Amino acid sequence: MPAKWTSITVPAIGPVTPFRPDLIVLLTDGSLLIHNGFVTTVDEARHWARLTPDAQGRYETGTWTGPFDMGFARQWFASGVTKKGHVFVIGGEHSNDPASPNDSATGEIFDPLTNTWTMVNKPAAFDFIRGDCNGTVLANCKVLMGAPDPNPDPPANWPKRTAIWDPDADTWMEAGMKFGTLAATTKTDSFEEETFALLPNGEVLVPAVRDMPQAQRYDPVLDEYVACAPCPVNLAVQNLKGAEVFETGPTIVLPDGKAFVIGGTGQTALFTPGHNPVGPGSWTAGPVFPNDTSGLGNWPTLTALDAPAALLPNGKVVVLAGTTAPDAGDFFSQNPQFLEFDPQSGAAVMPLLAHQPASPPFPNNNFTWQCCFQILPTGELLCSTQTDHLFLYTPDPAGAAPHHSWRPANIQVPHRMQQGQSYRLEGTQLNGLSQAATYGDDAGMSTNYPIVRLEHPATGKVAYLRSHGF
Repeated sequence: MPAKWTSITVPAIGPVTPFRPDLIVLLTDGSLLIHNGFVTTVDEARHWARLTPDAQGRYETGTWTGPFDMGFARQWFASGVTKKGHVFVIGGEHSNDPASPNDSATGEIFDPLTNTWTMVNKPAAFDFIRGDCNGTVLANCKVLMGAPDPNPDPPANWPKRTAIWDPDADTWMEAGMKFGTLAATTKTDSFEEETFALLPNGEVLVPAVRDMPQAQRYDPVLDEYVACAPCPVNLAVQNLKGAEVFETGPTIVLPDGKAFVIGGTGQTALFTPGHNPVGPGSWTAGPVFPNDTSGLGNWPTLTALDAPAALLPNGKVVVLAGTTAPDAGDFFSQNPQFLEFDPQSGAAVMPLLAHQPASPPFPNNNFTWQCCFQILPTGELLCSTQTDHLFLYTPDPAGAAPHHSWRPANIQVPHRMQQGQSYRLEGTQLNGLSQAATYGDDAGMSTNYPIVRLEHPATGKVAYLRSHGF
């Protein structure tokens, strides 16, 4: 069966019509928590909906519920899933928070058992985590976060501060200061549109954007940022026709542990951490994006100026790219195209998505920043476009299977289980080998936690069990 695209019409969610998804978070029970994008008025960004797959595990014919509204509307923020299976959102470049209508410093947590949001207890001393901030859930289930300065000073004064939030203990501390033994952070470059990527050893890769080609890694054991070797390619355009263009693309960790770093420039690189936790690691240049044939002439290749990427189960990476076009005094990537990176191919130029059927009908002049990806438990790729349609990519089954060594193994569960009770699941690689789906800086949808799916051998009916405490 060849690969295919399926268009999913998003219904009205209660009084919210049209509901226009952007961020898609996979909950630990297999359902999707989907954010309504700010398209017309900022208040639209209060709403979330939930999509639950049907009895055969299909999402395109699943059930929609909601809306489940936050206390404040917010657009472009740090987000992720805690060890309890809750969803957090921190910040918001746009908000209706009366204390800070733009660059909100507040946060909220969603409880999937009650479908309700509650405010995060965030001390005012950490209000530097605000606006279009970025975050990643660490292996110890604490959250590393950073944010740009909403009121930029001269470059020498741009902030380098980051924070660690422990959702379980409800505590905050400043990161990179060797647990308070230093007077200032060990982060050397300013936090500006940077992408975080959780590496297999628990460190977080943070390539510089303002201070290219520098890069660092955050080591949570040492609470220290350590220097990496310089990146071999430019990740940010920086200046284009009088505009500052510092948006970059996402970073995807591959099954072999290398980080595939996608620049906003249409250039890519692969980072290998190495065995020494404070060593520099190493880089190699990756493939470049195809030439831009639009005729606009703003940039020679396609670009990923705020764009999603995802790791398919077969180990290939799908990324959105587009033509560099002006947008509100800046430049972003318009009229998206799906590209595919195959780590085994060695190609110098990244091709269009292999065996790609006709691409989904993106709205005219849609930008990559309006789109988010999520990898579903079915192995399919779901794409949002801030419209009332989602697009589901089903790979060709002949080439969709993962390598056997990537699968969870040594799984142990009780032989007899009863509905409504909690049980301990043990095994290896239950959290996967990658965060799987990323956007870049200010939209988190990583899936480094177990998804438990049961299938009846006779009827084919599917049920998901909520995982927590991982």
